Amino acid sequence: MVGYGVPAVLCALIGFRPHVTESLPWRRVADLHVMISSAVISMLGWRLYTGPITHIFHQEEGREFSGLML
Repeated sequence: MVGYGVPAVLCALIGFRPHVTESLPWRRVADLHVMISSAVISMLGWRLYTGPITHIFHQEEGREFSGLML
């Protein structure tokens, strides 16, 4: 749930205070979230790439990977 909560809070802050994007803490949190999300999607992609692929959307990794790509 943190993966969805962090962007939601960042977007809410932009809605309430548009100039918050100019602050260093906001940029660091946004960059950290993008970095962690990219690492997770890379790990899921590698796991799907190296393992046998049968009925990819029946497995949790396939559904999560597709959801992250959207």
